[in-house]
Amino acid sequence: MKNIFNEIVKKMAVDFPEIPWVDWDKGQMNYDRPPVVFPAALVTIQVPQSENINNTLQLVNAIVTIKLCFDFTGNTSNITAEADRLKSLEYLDTVDKLYSKFQGWRTAEFNPLARINNLEEQRPDAYKVNSTSFKTAYHEATAV
Repeated sequence: MKNIFNEIVKKMAVDFPEIPWVDWDKGQMNYDRPPVVFPAALVTIQVPQSENINNTLQLVNAIVTIKLCFDFTGNTSNITAEADRLKSLEYLDTVDKLYSKFQGWRTAEFNPLARINNLEEQRPDAYKVNSTSFKTAYHEATAV
């Protein structure tokens, strides 16, 4: 997992210069004043399933989730001037870019990422949090 996280951090630095904060998701968005610099990307990697190839090697199926977090200001209603509404929705361009840059991306460490969902959290504050999850697989031999 650590290798995948480090590869994501490197890719975000190259492909997303507009996102100054990339971190492991430790619940930062659960604070009234989240301890991040916006916009931020928070990453989790979960292993819902794995299977033995032999006694010390496993095929690991993983879910990589990247949360894009924005300090949102703007209006999106139908009575908002179109130019202002489009400006307010610009954060979705970054969400689309995330899919574009990560769908099918792979390294020697893991298989190509394949998006499985994209969800926006409903929040009672002014933050927008959009989570995109990808599935992947890799071999893990750390039990040697």
